[in-house]
Amino acid sequence: MNHVEVLTKHSVDNKILEVRDLKVAFKTSNGYLQAINSVSFSLEKGEILGVVGESGCGKSVTATSILGLFDRKKSRVEGKIQYKEHNLLRFSEKQYRKIRGNVISMVHQNPMTSLDPLYTIGSQMIETILLHQDVSKQEAQMLALDLLKKVGIPSAEQKINAYPHQLSGGMKQRAMIAIALACKPDILIADEPTTALDVTIQAQILDLLLDLQKEYGMSIIFITHDLGVVAEFCTKVMVMYLGQVVESADVKTIFTSPQHPYTKGLLKSIPTIEGERKEKLFTITGTVPPLSDIPKGCRFSNRCPHAKDRCNQEMPELVELSQSNHSVRCWFYEEINHER
Repeated sequence: MNHVEVLTKHSVDNKILEVRDLKVAFKTSNGYLQAINSVSFSLEKGEILGVVGESGCGKSVTATSILGLFDRKKSRVEGKIQYKEHNLLRFSEKQYRKIRGNVISMVHQNPMTSLDPLYTIGSQMIETILLHQDVSKQEAQMLALDLLKKVGIPSAEQKINAYPHQLSGGMKQRAMIAIALACKPDILIADEPTTALDVTIQAQILDLLLDLQKEYGMSIIFITHDLGVVAEFCTKVMVMYLGQVVESADVKTIFTSPQHPYTKGLLKSIPTIEGERKEKLFTITGTVPPLSDIPKGCRFSNRCPHAKDRCNQEMPELVELSQSNHSVRCWFYEEINHER
């Protein structure tokens, strides 16, 4: 394979990606607006990290920054995105092109806007393979056909010559997954890959991703609104709110012992088959404020039922709890959880 110089895949080190103090700002007519503020996390080999939060919390911006997809003239990205021994933020655009689709791939939320309508599914897969692998066009075509079969597309020999509009939503998403896995990446970023699909197809896509993750031994960053999916699919969870990490832990800890009021609110809003049918579903009051109107202190303070004066004035740090790998950003998490 033709990788970035001295960039080898599948190292012995368990930690494959480390993001530290990531800040992302976008240029506007009124100056720069900070979309991501001091986000830090790590990803180990074979791990599935779930990133959750409402729309506008910075989940997709964080993922997109890993792939270096922002216009450098209209954005400012600071911090460290360490893939093995390389800080990707120091990469040129030419170096990044050797990373994207090769060692780090992405499955986007809407395949209709990600697949080129002017080219067949097969030609888009073959292009990716030829860009990163030292194979002939005929070999690339065979690899593409095998991948379409692997992701469960029926009559792959015919579908490889189909255009995106000739496939159903579920088939387009499978084709997107096949393209993303064409070079057997170390890391797959799945940005709400099942949102536009019905529940039956959602389950099939998730099972497919899990099977492929085990087969390839890759790590997955899974962005979603659906905490039910997180419970079944992920090994670790990072909860984001308004461009910051507010809580992070393994999936069992998040569901059994959440510490942050926002995490608790998200979990309480999940529909259950228990309880009275007349009961209204719990909702978190208010909405995520725009980047131009971020609260002075804790960013969740204007929606938090436990907010006090300090919350409105001072930003809490993300602190490690006594439990291993569990962190929370809240001034009064101990007091709140003691009341429970």
